[in-house]
Amino acid sequence: MTNHRGRRAVRIVTVATFLYFSVGAGLLPLEKVQQRECLPAALEWELHNDYPSSLRWIPRQTTSWCMAGPPVVVFGDQRRGPLPVPPPGDVQLSFVRVRRDLPFFLPYFAATTEGKWHFRIGARWNPLEGYYTFPSFTLKKLH
Repeated sequence: MTNHRGRRAVRIVTVATFLYFSVGAGLLPLEKVQQRECLPAALEWELHNDYPSSLRWIPRQTTSWCMAGPPVVVFGDQRRGPLPVPPPGDVQLSFVRVRRDLPFFLPYFAATTEGKWHFRIGARWNPLEGYYTFPSFTLKKLH
């Protein structure tokens, strides 16, 4: 009985996550039309070397967005604020508001193990350039 409930819970969470990110992906083009481009010109045609190898042909400009300010960390060990890549042993769950006039938030989860394996998914903020990458998904060993 418990195994059945567990599988059902996983299915529900998977469908809910898919729907949430689908709504986010649907709303972002509207935001992109209404806002200035946030990606620096030098990065416009740079490819995603942080994506899985089958998706590294995608230019950064197609996944870069302006959103309403920096993300808010709601869970994590980071004392220095939201970082795109947490230090080894740290995790982060943060949310960013897509638009100031729209109460819709996109999540970002990132974790780095003590062994320097890094995983992230969601709307990744670049604090140096001030833009977001969405969708962002990475699993890699840091050097």
